[in-house]
Amino acid sequence: EMNSGCICCSLVGDFGAALKKVLDEYAPDRIVIEPSGVGKLSDVIAAVERVQKESPALHLNSFVTVVDATKARIYMKNFGEFFNNQVEHASAILLSRTQKMDQGKLDAAVRLLREKPELKIYDVAAQVGYPDVAYFINVFKKTFGTSPEGYRKDAVRSTGI
Repeated sequence: EMNSGCICCSLVGDFGAALKKVLDEYAPDRIVIEPSGVGKLSDVIAAVERVQKESPALHLNSFVTVVDATKARIYMKNFGEFFNNQVEHASAILLSRTQKMDQGKLDAAVRLLREKPELKIYDVAAQVGYPDVAYFINVFKKTFGTSPEGYRKDAVRSTGI
C-alpha cells in the first residue's frame, strides 16, 4: 500500500520503487493497482511498463475500470480527461446499474468503427445515441466479445484499411 499521497502524484518515483519492493520482497502472484480519484490509467500503465523493463517476470494482464452507469455522464463532465482516460485505456469496464442497449445502435456503432477509424470511441458512442461511453463499451463487449477498439483493430487488419 502506498500511503504517501495519490497515485498520480506518486507515479514519478515512489510508485516504481514501491512496486519493485513488493515484487522483490513478496513475489506476489497478482498485484491490484486501484487508481481511484482523478488518476489517469494510461499513466499507471506506463509506470508499470517502466518497472516491467527491469522486472521481466512482471506481466500486465488487464486494466479494469469500474463505472457507475447512472453517474457516468456526471463523471464525464466533472472529471472529463481523467474519467475518459480510464475508460479509453481499460481492457475491461465493469458497470453497475446497467440496462440493455438497443441492437440498432450497436449496428450503427459497428459501421462507424469500420468506416471511420479516425473517430474516438466516445465520438462513436455519442453518434449512435449513447453519451455514456463506459456503458456503450461494456454492452459492446458483451455483444461482440471484444471492445470497440479491439473490434476496430481487427476490422483494420482484416480489410487492410
